[in-house]
Amino acid sequence: YYTVIDSRLRNGNGGVVSWRNLLTIDSVDHGKLNAVRHANGRDWWITCWHKSYTKYRRCLLDPSGVHDFGWQQIATFRSDWSYGQSFFSPDGRRFAAVTFSAPRNKSRIDILDFDRCTGLFSNRLQFFTPLENTPSLGLSISPNSRYLYVSSSRDILQYDMQAANIPSTCDTVAHWDGFIDSTIVNAFWPVAFWTHQLAANGKIYISSANSSNYMSTIDNPNERGIACNVQQHSVHFPARTFRTVPNFPNFRLGPVDGSVCDTLGFNAVNSHSPKETGGFIKVVPNPTNGMVYFENMPPQARLVFYDVLGCEVLCTENTPQVNMQFFPKGVYFCSIFAENNRLLQTLKIVKIE
Repeated sequence: YYTVIDSRLRNGNGGVVSWRNLLTIDSVDHGKLNAVRHANGRDWWITCWHKSYTKYRRCLLDPSGVHDFGWQQIATFRSDWSYGQSFFSPDGRRFAAVTFSAPRNKSRIDILDFDRCTGLFSNRLQFFTPLENTPSLGLSISPNSRYLYVSSSRDILQYDMQAANIPSTCDTVAHWDGFIDSTIVNAFWPVAFWTHQLAANGKIYISSANSSNYMSTIDNPNERGIACNVQQHSVHFPARTFRTVPNFPNFRLGPVDGSVCDTLGFNAVNSHSPKETGGFIKVVPNPTNGMVYFENMPPQARLVFYDVLGCEVLCTENTPQVNMQFFPKGVYFCSIFAENNRLLQTLKIVKIE
């Protein structure tokens, strides 16, 4: 089932419009619900693995609602694999999942290509992790979409997804250092590794396999081997968490420029109705080597510029133009917020020399 929420109700606090809307009468697997932006840069593909691990459910979310595209068959045999985590690469081109089989005491990795136009998977690669007798349940992909990270409760593995032989690139980049959360009275709960989440600052955050006030991070996930810099129990929270982290898709992913699905004519990553701004906000010139001008900019708007790692590089208010002359060459994202701090639109801007 799915629920529809209108964020405009209750003075902007949001309210439920409808609930228990039936999507499928078959069973999907827990921990495998994902979303990735459609190649048009606006809509979303929502996918989830079937409990048998033989097929994927595909749904499309667009301004008119949720549309069921049914199952895509991936394999012909039923599997006893269960638990784990799945993740789309930040560029939306690859999909990976790790699952654990209790009867076999092994963990399996699946890597597939993904077509953001059709929502179809292809080129499935399967292999086992070298870790036995301990479930590998956490998974994430680096911001540059190259490195795959998989964790058991005691180890973090790295794979190079650009290699011709991906399984052969397996590298153990961290092993549990023995840290115990001493804030929990009368309990022996190691702060080890569980589920992952790539954050907007370019770091990967990893929850603990036990109830804990701590999380670990991979500070430089774009780097090969131990240079990725795993920092164990480096984040301390005032309250305990247990095994889980929020599941955020890549909201900054734009359209596939030049593809048959790039049909909307703008590079907006998250656009509200053009009625709010007198038309979709546009930035010119783009690419730029200096000044950029924002068309249809609403009054009192706030602009926040991010680099490709999600790090904020500039914040300015109530201005229709920005000088990017001293920005390093590269790709940037500019999020435009209304006066009530609501995101209106995100634009991709290319800075050239």
